[in-house]
Amino acid sequence: MEAGGGWWERNGAKHRRLGTDEGCGVKQRGRGWRRECDGEAIDYLDLSNNQFSGSLPDDISKLSSEMLHLNLSSNAFIGDVSSAIAAFSKLKSLLLDTNSFNGSYPGTTIGGLMELKTLTLAINPFMPGPVPEEFGKLTKLKTLWLSGMNLTSAIPDALSPLTELTLLDMSWNKMEGRILEWVWKLQKLEYLYLYANKFSGEISPDITVLNLLELDLSSNELTGPIPEAVGNMKNLTLLFLYFNNLTGHIPMSVATLPSLTDIRLCDNMLSGPLPPELGKHSKLVNLEVCNNNFSGELPYTLCLNKKLYDIVVFNNSFSDVFPANLGDCDTLDNIMAHNNHFVGDFPEKIWSFPKLTIIMIQDNNFTGTLPSEIAHNILRIEIGNNRFSGAVPSSAVGLRIFKAENNLLSGTLPADMSAFANLTSLVLVGKQLSGSIL
Repeated sequence: MEAGGGWWERNGAKHRRLGTDEGCGVKQRGRGWRRECDGEAIDYLDLSNNQFSGSLPDDISKLSSEMLHLNLSSNAFIGDVSSAIAAFSKLKSLLLDTNSFNGSYPGTTIGGLMELKTLTLAINPFMPGPVPEEFGKLTKLKTLWLSGMNLTSAIPDALSPLTELTLLDMSWNKMEGRILEWVWKLQKLEYLYLYANKFSGEISPDITVLNLLELDLSSNELTGPIPEAVGNMKNLTLLFLYFNNLTGHIPMSVATLPSLTDIRLCDNMLSGPLPPELGKHSKLVNLEVCNNNFSGELPYTLCLNKKLYDIVVFNNSFSDVFPANLGDCDTLDNIMAHNNHFVGDFPEKIWSFPKLTIIMIQDNNFTGTLPSEIAHNILRIEIGNNRFSGAVPSSAVGLRIFKAENNLLSGTLPADMSAFANLTSLVLVGKQLSGSIL
């Protein structure tokens, strides 16, 4: 098997790319590799997104001691990562992610590659074990991607010297313990992904990592409040803290973050009102706060910037009316506001939104009537246990699920039920409907 060739340019410098068009190639010979390059040193090898398989050969070190960039990601390698990579002492990037390595990797050897700026071992079924403390020697690292590789134990304090990190991803592992203080003080960190582990304890209140763009700590066992310092992360676009045991309220300052577009806080024990200016200062596109103890009104500012597509607020104690100006938020795709205490009329224009597919607002105290025609894109309507009145809509060509039990709907069913050709679930339990079913 051979790789493409030529020159590779980065940051104004040209590097020899391993390939065949200039008499330079790599060939797989049984369990080993042989370099063919007309005597010239190779410093860049990218064999990613191919179908290389088998074990990584011990004689990989024969490729070139001048190697700066080695990318073997997205293949089908198995077994161990060979300690022969120690020969590449000048490596700046080592990408071994997204393979099928099911053995071990040489933590001490990798920790000795002192020039590394990028290290990716993610998405491999390695033998379970902790993060090697030797990785703390890689003080030039900017990217450390270790997700989905069977990591166990706590984040080692030995990694605290990695102050150049812009991305730290240890998600989808079996790690535990507290998120250490030094993680919250990485001044250059932009992406922190620790989701889908068993981290516990509180999020540090002394956060100084203020350049974060994305923070995802979801699906852990974190407790305590959302720190007020989160409101100081002026570049934050994504805040994912769902599936934890967080308590307290959302800091009011979160609503003033100018870049925040996606908030997901479902399945915690958070309470109090939502920040009243949420959506006013940023182009909010997604709000998910379901399965908490929130109360009070939904902020009327949620769709002030006309970008909102998702309102997921079910299983809380929200009350008062559904904000009337959401009737102008035609970007909405999904409304799930069931099991709250909303009252008053549901904004009528919502039923005709061109992108809306789901309306689930059952178990509230909504009133008003349904329009005779429902937008063809709406697939699911659940409005049971409210106080809607009037007739069953006569046309809903896209509707698959319509549940409207225990309302005040009256009259007869539509004369031509063929308009409901896609319907798979119809629930109209109540005492007001009459006539025949055609």
